Amino acid sequence: MKTRIVYTKFWCDNYISTLSSKEKLLFIYFFTNEKVNICGIYELPDKYILLDTGIKQKELNQIKQKFIKDGKFAFIDGWIKIINFETYNIFSGEKNEIAKEKELSIIPNNVLNFKYPMDSSIDRVSPNLDTLNNQNQNQNQNQNQNQNQKTDTDKIQYLNFVFLTEGEYKKLIERLGEKKTTEMIEKLNNYIGSKDKKYKSHYFTILNWIKMERDKKPNQDWKENF
Repeated sequence: MKTRIVYTKFWCDNYISTLSSKEKLLFIYFFTNEKVNICGIYELPDKYILLDTGIKQKELNQIKQKFIKDGKFAFIDGWIKIINFETYNIFSGEKNEIAKEKELSIIPNNVLNFKYPMDSSIDRVSPNLDTLNNQNQNQNQNQNQNQNQKTDTDKIQYLNFVFLTEGEYKKLIERLGEKKTTEMIEKLNNYIGSKDKKYKSHYFTILNWIKMERDKKPNQDWKENF
Protein backbone atom coordinates (compact mmCIF):
# COMPACT_ATOMS: atom_id res chain seq x y z
CA MET A 1 0.00 0.00 0.00
CA LYS A 2 1.30 3.46 -0.91
CA THR A 3 1.90 6.06 1.78
CA ARG A 4 2.22 9.82 1.37
CA ILE A 5 3.20 12.46 3.92
CA VAL A 6 0.47 14.82 5.14
CA TYR A 7 1.75 17.18 7.83
CA THR A 8 -0.42 17.70 10.91
CA LYS A 9 -0.05 21.44 10.30
CA PHE A 10 -2.17 21.02 7.17
CA TRP A 11 -5.47 22.08 8.75
CA CYS A 12 -4.08 25.23 10.41
CA ASP A 13 -1.88 26.22 7.47
CA ASN A 14 -2.47 29.84 6.43
CA TYR A 15 -3.20 28.96 2.82
CA ILE A 16 -5.44 25.97 3.59
CA SER A 17 -7.46 28.07 6.05
CA THR A 18 -8.49 30.36 3.17
CA LEU A 19 -9.97 27.50 1.13
CA SER A 20 -13.58 26.43 0.95
CA SER A 21 -14.54 22.93 2.08
CA LYS A 22 -14.55 21.65 -1.52
CA GLU A 23 -11.19 23.28 -2.24
CA LYS A 24 -9.73 21.63 0.86
CA LEU A 25 -11.17 18.29 -0.23
CA LEU A 26 -9.59 18.54 -3.68
CA PHE A 27 -6.29 19.83 -2.33
CA ILE A 28 -5.78 16.84 -0.03
CA TYR A 29 -7.29 14.49 -2.65
CA PHE A 30 -4.65 15.51 -5.20
CA PHE A 31 -1.97 14.51 -2.66
CA THR A 32 -3.50 11.28 -1.38
CA ASN A 33 -5.49 9.57 -4.16
CA GLU A 34 -4.31 6.13 -5.27
CA LYS A 35 -2.69 7.48 -8.45
CA VAL A 36 -0.19 9.68 -6.60
CA ASN A 37 3.30 8.35 -7.25
CA ILE A 38 6.85 8.93 -6.07
CA CYS A 39 7.54 11.77 -8.54
CA GLY A 40 4.33 13.75 -7.95
CA ILE A 41 3.25 13.67 -11.61
CA TYR A 42 0.45 11.29 -12.42
CA GLU A 43 -2.41 10.69 -14.84
CA LEU A 44 -5.94 11.13 -13.47
CA PRO A 45 -8.81 12.05 -15.84
CA ASP A 46 -11.55 14.31 -14.54
CA LYS A 47 -14.19 11.57 -14.60
CA TYR A 48 -12.43 9.73 -11.78
CA ILE A 49 -12.02 12.91 -9.73
CA LEU A 50 -15.73 13.67 -10.10
CA LEU A 51 -16.65 10.12 -9.13
CA ASP A 52 -14.40 10.00 -6.07
CA THR A 53 -15.22 13.46 -4.69
CA GLY A 54 -18.80 14.09 -5.83
CA ILE A 55 -17.77 17.53 -7.11
CA LYS A 56 -19.40 18.90 -10.27
CA GLN A 57 -17.36 19.57 -13.43
CA LYS A 58 -17.87 23.34 -13.26
CA GLU A 59 -16.69 23.41 -9.64
CA LEU A 60 -13.68 21.26 -10.53
CA ASN A 61 -12.71 23.58 -13.38
CA GLN A 62 -12.93 26.63 -11.13
CA ILE A 63 -10.93 25.05 -8.31
CA LYS A 64 -8.29 23.82 -10.75
CA GLN A 65 -7.94 27.36 -12.04
CA LYS A 66 -7.46 28.66 -8.50
CA PHE A 67 -4.78 26.07 -7.73
CA ILE A 68 -3.00 26.96 -10.99
CA LYS A 69 -2.99 30.67 -10.12
CA ASP A 70 -1.83 29.92 -6.59
CA GLY A 71 1.08 27.83 -7.88
CA LYS A 72 -0.03 24.58 -6.22
CA PHE A 73 -0.75 22.23 -9.13
CA ALA A 74 -0.47 22.04 -12.92
CA PHE A 75 -3.07 20.21 -15.03
CA ILE A 76 -2.01 19.01 -18.48
CA ASP A 77 -4.12 16.75 -20.73
CA GLY A 78 -5.46 14.58 -17.91
CA TRP A 79 -2.17 14.63 -15.95
CA ILE A 80 -1.59 16.32 -12.60
CA LYS A 81 1.73 17.81 -11.53
CA ILE A 82 2.13 18.64 -7.82
CA ILE A 83 4.27 21.76 -7.50
CA ASN A 84 6.98 21.49 -4.81
CA PHE A 85 6.13 17.81 -4.29
CA GLU A 86 9.74 16.88 -3.53
CA THR A 87 10.02 19.60 -0.87
CA TYR A 88 7.59 17.79 1.41
CA ASN A 89 7.88 14.19 0.19
CA ILE A 90 11.50 13.06 0.28
CA PHE A 91 12.17 9.49 -0.89
CA SER A 92 15.83 8.55 -0.57
CA GLY A 93 17.69 5.38 -1.37
CA GLU A 94 18.68 3.50 -4.50
CA LYS A 95 15.40 1.60 -4.84
CA ASN A 96 13.37 4.80 -4.62
CA GLU A 97 15.58 6.49 -7.20
CA ILE A 98 15.13 3.56 -9.58
CA ALA A 99 11.37 3.60 -9.03
CA LYS A 100 11.26 7.35 -9.63
CA GLU A 101 13.23 7.10 -12.88
CA LYS A 102 10.88 4.36 -14.05
CA GLU A 103 7.83 6.53 -13.40
CA LEU A 104 9.39 9.56 -15.07
CA SER A 105 10.18 7.47 -18.17
CA ILE A 106 6.49 6.81 -18.91
CA ILE A 107 5.34 10.42 -18.53
CA PRO A 108 4.77 12.15 -21.90
CA ASN A 109 7.36 14.81 -22.69
CA ASN A 110 4.75 17.54 -23.08
CA VAL A 111 3.63 16.83 -19.50
CA LEU A 112 7.09 16.38 -18.05
CA ASN A 113 8.40 19.62 -19.58
CA PHE A 114 5.22 21.67 -19.29
CA LYS A 115 5.52 24.96 -17.43
CA TYR A 116 2.89 27.58 -16.76
CA PRO A 117 4.07 31.17 -17.22
CA MET A 118 4.09 31.66 -13.44
CA ASP A 119 6.23 28.57 -12.76
CA SER A 120 9.45 30.56 -12.79
CA SER A 121 8.28 32.61 -9.81
CA ILE A 122 7.33 29.60 -7.66
CA ASP A 123 9.66 28.67 -4.80
CA ARG A 124 10.59 25.07 -5.60
CA VAL A 125 13.50 24.74 -3.17
CA SER A 126 12.84 26.28 0.23
CA PRO A 127 11.24 23.93 2.78
CA ASN A 128 10.07 26.96 4.79
CA LEU A 129 6.30 26.61 4.71
CA ASP A 130 5.76 30.05 6.28
CA THR A 131 7.59 31.67 3.36
CA LEU A 132 5.26 29.96 0.91
CA ASN A 133 2.26 30.92 3.01
CA ASN A 134 3.26 34.60 2.96
CA GLN A 135 3.56 34.46 -0.82
CA ASN A 136 0.14 32.87 -1.10
CA GLN A 137 -1.42 35.43 1.26
CA ASN A 138 -0.16 38.25 -0.95
CA GLN A 139 -1.48 36.46 -4.03
CA ASN A 140 -4.88 35.98 -2.40
CA GLN A 141 -5.08 39.65 -1.41
CA ASN A 142 -4.31 40.71 -4.99
CA GLN A 143 -6.86 38.23 -6.33
CA ASN A 144 -9.52 39.56 -3.95
CA GLN A 145 -8.82 43.11 -5.10
CA ASN A 146 -9.03 42.05 -8.74
CA GLN A 147 -12.21 40.11 -8.06
CA ASN A 148 -13.94 43.31 -6.93
CA GLN A 149 -13.23 44.79 -10.35
CA LYS A 150 -14.26 41.66 -12.27
CA THR A 151 -16.78 42.04 -15.09
CA ASP A 152 -18.54 39.61 -17.37
CA THR A 153 -15.90 40.31 -20.03
CA ASP A 154 -13.19 38.71 -17.88
CA LYS A 155 -12.33 35.25 -19.14
CA ILE A 156 -11.88 32.18 -16.98
CA GLN A 157 -9.39 29.45 -17.91
CA TYR A 158 -10.91 26.00 -18.41
CA LEU A 159 -8.32 23.21 -18.48
CA ASN A 160 -5.05 24.40 -20.04
CA PHE A 161 -5.94 26.41 -23.13
CA VAL A 162 -9.66 27.25 -23.23
CA PHE A 163 -10.86 30.67 -22.05
CA LEU A 164 -14.51 31.64 -21.66
CA THR A 165 -16.33 34.39 -19.83
CA GLU A 166 -18.72 33.30 -17.11
CA GLY A 167 -21.59 34.40 -19.33
CA GLU A 168 -20.32 32.36 -22.29
CA TYR A 169 -19.94 29.27 -20.11
CA LYS A 170 -23.50 29.64 -18.79
CA LYS A 171 -24.84 30.02 -22.34
CA LEU A 172 -23.09 26.82 -23.40
CA ILE A 173 -24.59 24.98 -20.42
CA GLU A 174 -28.04 26.31 -21.31
CA ARG A 175 -27.71 25.31 -24.97
CA LEU A 176 -25.77 22.07 -24.74
CA GLY A 177 -26.11 20.82 -21.19
CA GLU A 178 -23.22 20.33 -18.76
CA LYS A 179 -22.01 17.01 -20.19
CA LYS A 180 -21.76 18.19 -23.81
CA THR A 181 -20.22 21.51 -22.74
CA THR A 182 -17.51 19.68 -20.82
CA GLU A 183 -16.91 17.40 -23.80
CA MET A 184 -16.51 20.35 -26.19
CA ILE A 185 -14.20 22.24 -23.83
CA GLU A 186 -11.97 19.15 -23.53
CA LYS A 187 -12.05 18.66 -27.30
CA LEU A 188 -11.04 22.27 -27.96
CA ASN A 189 -8.39 22.17 -25.24
CA ASN A 190 -6.78 19.04 -26.68
CA TYR A 191 -6.90 20.43 -30.22
CA ILE A 192 -5.27 23.73 -29.25
CA GLY A 193 -2.65 21.91 -27.18
CA SER A 194 -1.72 19.46 -29.92
CA LYS A 195 -1.91 21.84 -32.90
CA ASP A 196 -0.87 25.12 -31.22
CA LYS A 197 -3.92 26.75 -32.79
CA LYS A 198 -5.14 30.23 -31.87
CA TYR A 199 -8.76 31.33 -31.98
CA LYS A 200 -10.17 34.81 -31.47
CA SER A 201 -13.14 33.41 -29.54
CA HIS A 202 -13.23 29.96 -27.95
CA TYR A 203 -16.96 30.39 -27.33
CA PHE A 204 -17.78 30.88 -31.02
CA THR A 205 -15.32 28.14 -31.99
CA ILE A 206 -17.28 25.68 -29.84
CA LEU A 207 -20.58 26.89 -31.33
CA ASN A 208 -19.15 26.46 -34.82
CA TRP A 209 -17.96 22.92 -34.04
CA ILE A 210 -21.37 22.06 -32.62
CA LYS A 211 -23.03 23.33 -35.79
CA MET A 212 -20.71 21.18 -37.91
CA GLU A 213 -21.52 18.16 -35.74
CA ARG A 214 -25.22 18.82 -36.10
CA ASP A 215 -24.92 19.16 -39.88
CA LYS A 216 -23.19 15.77 -40.01
CA LYS A 217 -25.79 14.13 -37.73
CA PRO A 218 -29.11 15.87 -38.43
CA ASN A 219 -31.16 13.12 -36.78
CA GLN A 220 -29.38 13.40 -33.42
CA ASP A 221 -31.40 14.81 -30.49
CA TRP A 222 -29.67 18.17 -29.93
CA LYS A 223 -30.64 20.33 -26.97
CA GLU A 224 -30.96 23.41 -29.18
CA ASN A 225 -30.69 24.17 -32.88
CA PHE A 226 -28.08 26.69 -33.93
